[in-house]
Amino acid sequence: MIRSLITIISIFFFISCGSQATLSSSSPEKTNHIELKGVKSSSLDPWIIDLIAKGQNISKTFTLEIFQSELNQETIQFNWDSESSAIITIKSQDNVTHHFMVIFNDTNIVLTEN
Repeated sequence: MIRSLITIISIFFFISCGSQATLSSSSPEKTNHIELKGVKSSSLDPWIIDLIAKGQNISKTFTLEIFQSELNQETIQFNWDSESSAIITIKSQDNVTHHFMVIFNDTNIVLTEN
């Protein structure tokens, strides 16, 4: 009985443990910056990621949802095409690769999924 109770509590603890992760990248000239802040409520939930894009005079936040066990440099990669655009590649848990393009200009920041 006690062993079963300990097992149930252990499983509940494992499922309910949340995670946080932060990754960031800057453009070649350091004028634009992208930061990803992820929060995962439990091991069964998706990551809720705030993509914060900051230009010289503008900042914008986008929210993404990705199923992945971990967010790190193996699952997320930044590739700056130029000073004003970057492609973020995110590998999800089911081996699907998502490509997001962030485009910076003087008046707006745009996020598209390719």
